[in-house]
Amino acid sequence: MRGQDWGWKLAAAAALVLTASGPAFAQLRASILPDARSVTLPGGGQAATATVFATVINAGGAALSNCRVTLDTPGLTLRYEPTDPATNAIAGPADTPFDLAASGSQSLLLSFTGTAAITAQLAPQFVCDGTAPAPVRAGVNTVDVTLSASPLLDIIPIALALPDLDGIVKVSQAGGSGAMAVAAINIGASRPVRISASATSGSADGFSGAVLICETNASGQCLAPHAPFIDTSFDTDQVRTYTLVLRTQAFAGIGLDPAATRIRIDFHDLGTGRRAGGTSVAVRSPEPQGLALSHDAAARFLTQASFGPTWSDVDSVARGGIEAWLDAQLAMPPLESHWDYVERGGPPGCVSCEAQYINATMESFWRQAATGDDQLRQRAVFALSEIFVVSSVNSAIDSDPYAHAAWLDMLGEHAFGNYRDLLEAVTRHPAMGYYLSHIRNEREDAATGRIPDENYAREVMQLFSIGLWELNPDGSRRLDGQGQPIPTYGQPEIAGMARVFTGLSWGTPDTSDSTWHGWNIWPNTPPWNVPMQMFERYHSTSEKRIVSGVVIAPNTPGDESLRIALDTLANHPNTGPFISEQLIKRLVTSNPSREYVGRVAAVWADNGDGERGDLAAVFRAILTDPEARDAARIDDPEWGKLREPMLRFSAWMRAFAVRPPDDADGRFQIWNLEDPVQSLGQNPLRAPSVFNWFRPDYAPPGAILDAGLVAPEFQITHETTVTGYSNFMRDTVLGDNWRSGNVLPDYSPELALAGTPDALIARLDLLLTSGQLSAATRSEIRTALEAIPYDDPNGPILRVVTAVQLILASPDFVVQR
Repeated sequence: MRGQDWGWKLAAAAALVLTASGPAFAQLRASILPDARSVTLPGGGQAATATVFATVINAGGAALSNCRVTLDTPGLTLRYEPTDPATNAIAGPADTPFDLAASGSQSLLLSFTGTAAITAQLAPQFVCDGTAPAPVRAGVNTVDVTLSASPLLDIIPIALALPDLDGIVKVSQAGGSGAMAVAAINIGASRPVRISASATSGSADGFSGAVLICETNASGQCLAPHAPFIDTSFDTDQVRTYTLVLRTQAFAGIGLDPAATRIRIDFHDLGTGRRAGGTSVAVRSPEPQGLALSHDAAARFLTQASFGPTWSDVDSVARGGIEAWLDAQLAMPPLESHWDYVERGGPPGCVSCEAQYINATMESFWRQAATGDDQLRQRAVFALSEIFVVSSVNSAIDSDPYAHAAWLDMLGEHAFGNYRDLLEAVTRHPAMGYYLSHIRNEREDAATGRIPDENYAREVMQLFSIGLWELNPDGSRRLDGQGQPIPTYGQPEIAGMARVFTGLSWGTPDTSDSTWHGWNIWPNTPPWNVPMQMFERYHSTSEKRIVSGVVIAPNTPGDESLRIALDTLANHPNTGPFISEQLIKRLVTSNPSREYVGRVAAVWADNGDGERGDLAAVFRAILTDPEARDAARIDDPEWGKLREPMLRFSAWMRAFAVRPPDDADGRFQIWNLEDPVQSLGQNPLRAPSVFNWFRPDYAPPGAILDAGLVAPEFQITHETTVTGYSNFMRDTVLGDNWRSGNVLPDYSPELALAGTPDALIARLDLLLTSGQLSAATRSEIRTALEAIPYDDPNGPILRVVTAVQLILASPDFVVQR
């Protein structure tokens, strides 16, 4: 047998690291290289021998005597001989006990001899008097031996190259990568072989990384892209070289546990499936240092504050902290205007620029939601759009892309400004004027019996400012002497406000009747992005009695009447707690405590600099409140919110860097998602009424209603929408949906982990569920993945999409905590 002249000096170095782990009482440590051999029997009952090198170490502080190696495997005999670690030459008599000095070591040649076919994993016992045997660690100090009458592969790694000769692959930082080079020789039969890279871990959560391999030339350059395995032929006496790359895929560090956490290369005979060679080394990466918060906590924050976490954003928030992220976001300009997208017919740089109709605005919405760096603004605009609703459904602006683009731009402009300014922008926006019918609203006429339209007057109070009932500063209802809630307004106040909102129409330099009626507007692109102006001749000159007992005197000019009315609403004590609670429900939880609402409403009343209605300060207060950041709330069954379908979809888009295909001209052609049977059951700018897709106080019958809680999103959640969502996301994730050709996810980081189910699940858990996957869900997903053969041609991608689908359908994802 050949084997004694190979350079296994690294075996001793690899064994040295084993002194760092194991029970305190166990002084002996041992390692074996290589850890797999296949040997062909010569026939005629003659013996065949497989050899490996071993190192045994005394990790204790006292000398050990009568040290030896034993084997209890029927059909095989063991011979051990001391060697010189510098030359690998035999350095003493065989099967002779030896002594080990304190912290000393001895290198050995182990020979396993048999005369009959046998396949076994051998676990030689390294023993000395006065101490426990060296612990047996599979792949560390065990060896797979196959003796066969048929020619077999017998591949031995003959060299390992690491930056440091200590047997450890080091990753410089969590989430980074490390590498090692391996040379191997086939001293057995020439056979087809699978060379695979893998990782093992002693952690219950599995190894948080993937190992890929490539074959290299004499210069160390890869001959093909890195892959989890290589199928090839390996000729007798051929030497081939490989590079293994470890890519860690979780931010948690990999602690040094040489006996359990290792990366390895294995050679398997493709004909028999037998392992015909292999070796492994320990791996470690540092825990992230100086983090402001954990990566799970960062992902949870981004789930509340954005359209969904990305890997880089999670790390950025964990390292820099929430306040720094908020500071940067509040100072960040919008991606671009939706108006420009519609005007251009596509994104910047488009060639064909064919986006049109209301679909153009939809494309722009999803492009910004999926790719915009200004994620807080994007998420704030979406939250505000569900309070200040303009819709293309049952509307005079059902298909005008400019109207809806201008509306989104207006919300984006004022999202971090002052609420009073936002309220006026909403009131004067022609899209709202058409949607709630106060554009061209004329003053009353006693002769004809005409009265001003009351639509906007009612909704600006009920939905956009003060609500229906008088509130305490914490958002709870005030009660009268009989214990009954107190209305904020009645029909007289509605009539008074209706007269305020008369005389508004298109904002152009021309104030003629043609402009008032829009006769000279519609032949061109209407100025949806210009606030409506006051036409005094159509404004009511009557006295206007509005909320809080305010009376606007007769003949007050229209703009002044409007100022008084909007000031009154903005300064009403209800407005802060009422709008604050709606925003909390859209971002964080459906059932905030009264204390949570009260703290945010206090910031609404005074941002610290004496300003009322500072929305930037309000959003900051909502997202940094102790209740929002309290990890203990994750386990509270009455806390959190159901993710509405659009936010589930956007989380998938951002987690996997969804982009349009190359031939799509940069357009996110995502349209018409409101079908509850075939799609999400929800679509931007397509709410069925001014009350949004769901009321903020909706409670589904049953346990939630009985507990006095609300769950607004359940108003669009039923058997049909649950099935429709699951089917739509299944098809979209798989790429079988007609829409999926319009947006393409990048699963490459996940594909690198497909061979390691626990690592794949860990990455997806962070991205999609902020580390909140239950043990039961994790187990179910793992079982499903292990049932998909990894080495099938489509095995890796099927594992990835299966894991993604199952998480997207799980309660752990659908309920945001």
